Amino acid sequence: RLWMETRVDLRFIYRKGWKTFLLSAFTNCLQWSCRFMVLLTLIKSIGIEANYLELFFMQWMVYLAMAFVPTPGASGGAEAAFYFVYKSILPESLLGIVVAGWRIITYYYILLLGVVLLQIGRLLQSSLRKKEAVTNRL
Repeated sequence: RLWMETRVDLRFIYRKGWKTFLLSAFTNCLQWSCRFMVLLTLIKSIGIEANYLELFFMQWMVYLAMAFVPTPGASGGAEAAFYFVYKSILPESLLGIVVAGWRIITYYYILLLGVVLLQIGRLLQSSLRKKEAVTNRL
């Protein structure tokens, strides 16, 4: 059954949505590349000399470990996974700063931005409701 549904989906993509599918795949690759570049940029900005290709691929291990942490956003587990994966590569004195910077940029900043945008959306929605209520009374 799975194979049959996969074939139906692939036919649908081929007939109607191949441009959207390719655009989605491209933007997904771009997004993950940007996410992985955060650590490399952070390490380079601190002045740590390292094998950047190795650091790039070791992030896969961190993100894989994060999938098994049962907290929202893998909070706590992501930092621990990062520490254990990179403790042999990065200097001990800078590891905490790198972990904090990496996590703030890749998760907590986005989370905070989402909260701000949600509140702005609620305020806009509330003001629209007030305008509709005034219009309906007239």
